[in-house]
Amino acid sequence: MGASAVITSRRNPAVKRARALARGKDVAASPVMCVEGVRLLEEALAEGVRFDTILTSPRLDAAERGSALHERLAGSGAPLLSATDAVLESISDAAGSRGVAGLAYKKTWKCDDIFPTGRAPLVVVAWGVQDPGNLGTIIRTADASGATGVIAASGAACPYNTKCIRATAGSIFRLPIIEADNGPEAIQMLESRGVALIGTALAGGERHVDVDLTQPAAVIVGGEGGGLPQDVLGLCDRTMRIPIRPGVESLNVASAVAIILYEAARQRNFEELL
Repeated sequence: MGASAVITSRRNPAVKRARALARGKDVAASPVMCVEGVRLLEEALAEGVRFDTILTSPRLDAAERGSALHERLAGSGAPLLSATDAVLESISDAAGSRGVAGLAYKKTWKCDDIFPTGRAPLVVVAWGVQDPGNLGTIIRTADASGATGVIAASGAACPYNTKCIRATAGSIFRLPIIEADNGPEAIQMLESRGVALIGTALAGGERHVDVDLTQPAAVIVGGEGGGLPQDVLGLCDRTMRIPIRPGVESLNVASAVAIILYEAARQRNFEELL
């Protein structure tokens, strides 16, 4: 679809909607999310993601890669709107500097999607992980290491926050992600599927390298403040810890998840990984 007249007003309805979603307003309930920048839109198109609306500025055509993306977007069937750099910058710094933002339809994942046929499921439950950058990094690491899904549970950040989307580097378009406001219910669902519930703690429990991660497993990690609550640890089948030097308070939650998931990948002989 060809571009219409250039949008110069920040009050344009499409611009206001994109800006609100980019800032997290109503994004949890919206069927679309705001995706910014050339690389993320390339990733979305590669994964067959559909768009509701796309806004571009002349900046997009300044480079060959951007121009090629513009051509692909024009053939996607979504309304393609042209806007000034200033208008794109009002949506977010990332959209303004990269010349493109799109309202992409979220993929609708079901619980069955995190239990693929022929593979032992490996699920990360991010319990109360409130920093969207941490959650996005967890999603990216889960995708890279061969985990089968992520459950954002009990007060976790919204996966469709733009900071989270950027941190996933495109994994949000591929990896099954389930939002679960009711964390205990999500844990009961995993338990009913025969998944071993493995909680993480700073002290106590087994070293992560001593836990069998080849079995169907859910690695449950807590938020940035106090980690997993004791009542959640009480629901787990076992507890694991990552050895650290005395005097070090803790690891960043996204770093801890990376260590655990790559230990799981090692135990699984790096199955399906290059």
